[in-house]
Amino acid sequence: YGVKQDWVVDVTGRVALEAGLEARRVEADYGTRTTVNQDPDNPYPDPGGFFPQVDSASMRRTGSTFGAYVAARVRPLTPLTLEVGARYDRAGYTGDRDVSPRLNALIALGGRTDLRLAWGVFRQMQNLWDVSILDPTQIYYPSERSRQWTASLEHHFESGALLRVEAYRRSGDRLRPVYRNWKGGLDVFPETDEDRVLVTPTSSSSRGVEVYHLRNLSDRLSVRASYALAQVEETVSAIESVNEQLPLAFAPTHGTPRDQRHAVNLDVTWRPWQSWSLTTSYTFHSGWPTTLQHTEEIADGAGGTVTAIRPDPLYDARLPAYHRIDARLTKRTTLRGGDMRIFFEVSNLTNRTNVFGYDYIRAPTTDGTFLLEREPEGGFVILPSLGVSWTGWW
Repeated sequence: YGVKQDWVVDVTGRVALEAGLEARRVEADYGTRTTVNQDPDNPYPDPGGFFPQVDSASMRRTGSTFGAYVAARVRPLTPLTLEVGARYDRAGYTGDRDVSPRLNALIALGGRTDLRLAWGVFRQMQNLWDVSILDPTQIYYPSERSRQWTASLEHHFESGALLRVEAYRRSGDRLRPVYRNWKGGLDVFPETDEDRVLVTPTSSSSRGVEVYHLRNLSDRLSVRASYALAQVEETVSAIESVNEQLPLAFAPTHGTPRDQRHAVNLDVTWRPWQSWSLTTSYTFHSGWPTTLQHTEEIADGAGGTVTAIRPDPLYDARLPAYHRIDARLTKRTTLRGGDMRIFFEVSNLTNRTNVFGYDYIRAPTTDGTFLLEREPEGGFVILPSLGVSWTGWW
């Protein structure tokens, strides 16, 4: 629970002041019980009786947060608008006391074209519930800091179409350690997997260019498209395995798990009648970083060796490109006191298998050795759904 208040004061036609604050009381209370019945890399029965492994834990935390901001917007010249401001954030459970300045400029170039420039410092405080119950340290870290520069050129056409080109650059530091699973596949309970790692980043950087276009081809047909060229990297001082003792190989600077060089989104909406609409969406992005694996002989603790599946250098390979087509049919009805929408949606209309990672299995051969088999781990298959949403007003 909490309180929030914002104020806007128009001092003159060219000067405006803004201010606001928010105070919250937060709580987190949860527990977990995990049971591991089998080695995920070995589908055969466990002769040593090591499994099942059962663990349970519980935790309850309370805390408070407070934030406030002030900003002044001035228009010294008719085509120029400047805004300067700052934000203050405090969290009792982390000890954060942060001040973040921001600066924005809007320049009207004429001919329905605007240039926007922005610079700012942004803080990301750790939420009370961001500490995993399975994290043995149970530590809250100071807020992460990022500095961001943005330039955007936007043009409105006489037909109502919009074209926007935006470039950005972001650098981050004071990054807190983060738990991940380097296999990258879909997993409901990733905390217990053997690929769980603790990553200690020292800095991050991202830069890119995005192009966005919106156009109404007719009263009933509209198109929205975007393209992004981006690079997101992190520099780390350590990557430690959580559930294994063997060391991991990695490059100090590498792409983040969701780094995608190219991304395309295309939406086409057709309105055959006033209250009906059919939207088809296409999503593409180049492959995310992934980690391949190989077999390796390691000591078994009894003077011999065993064949184990070990990772290549982390995030040193790329997954195949991602493609997906979705379609949604929506019926909108305006009721007294609200707006109701009934929709039928089909996700992954072409039933394409997009690869999120790979599963590796040691398959025994007739000569007593092992053959490493790799199978792609895909996302959701074609998925139809029916839903109802209602938005009310008072």
